[in-house]
Amino acid sequence: MSEPTKRRAESKQRADFADAADDILTDYMDQLLLRTLVTDDVSEGTLVVDGEIQGWEPEAAEESETVTETEPETVVVEDITAGEAATVDTTAEPAITSGIQPDGDISPVFDDIQSEAQFDCLIIRAGEYRLGIPMKSLGTIHTSDKKPTPLPGQASWILGSWPFEGRTMQVMDCLKLLMPEREHAMSANEASFFLQLTDSPWLLACDEVFEPVTTQHSDVRWRANRSDRPWMAGIHKSEMCVVLDVGGLLSLLGPAPTE
Repeated sequence: MSEPTKRRAESKQRADFADAADDILTDYMDQLLLRTLVTDDVSEGTLVVDGEIQGWEPEAAEESETVTETEPETVVVEDITAGEAATVDTTAEPAITSGIQPDGDISPVFDDIQSEAQFDCLIIRAGEYRLGIPMKSLGTIHTSDKKPTPLPGQASWILGSWPFEGRTMQVMDCLKLLMPEREHAMSANEASFFLQLTDSPWLLACDEVFEPVTTQHSDVRWRANRSDRPWMAGIHKSEMCVVLDVGGLLSLLGPAPTE
């Protein structure tokens, strides 16, 4: 074998090996994404890999007496991490909230974050789990001084209704919504923040809100297959948490029960 031919063969062998290694890594990450939520166990310095969302059967709504609710006061502050009220002004177009029901044919409407070179990602904590949510997909961030009012017949992952500016919002248990098979659940009395998803009537309850992280496209391991769990856009590599696709999640939820 001539020297040029030998070099070409070695070069091709290295390229084939690199492609195979990349395929193995991609398959491994996809399996994690499809199976799990990823959280960072700070005390042990290890990854906690657990839970997944499946389809759920909405519980039948029942007739209930009219509940008179007063609207809470929203206070604007500078520092979100201080644990006080925070109103975040976002300028992006809202994701589309379709009327598709969880038990029907689902045609997810995805956000366009994967096509962006850079975006701001808000990191939140719900129980022991963390999630990243693109700032452009958020409406107002509320403190939970006034607790939601549970209603008969509501789905198990709904903590209750919550009035805001003449609208009846629905507060969701983040853990029970995304990991219905786990025993982890949030309490309406323990949640510190309610995050409005775009301009929809859905609020996501969480325990803690951190400062937004400026995120490059390459900082996220994006999912290749979005047909399953459309709410899961990818994994934020440095924050070690799932990046939520709010458009995909809203497509699953459909309209709020009171709307």
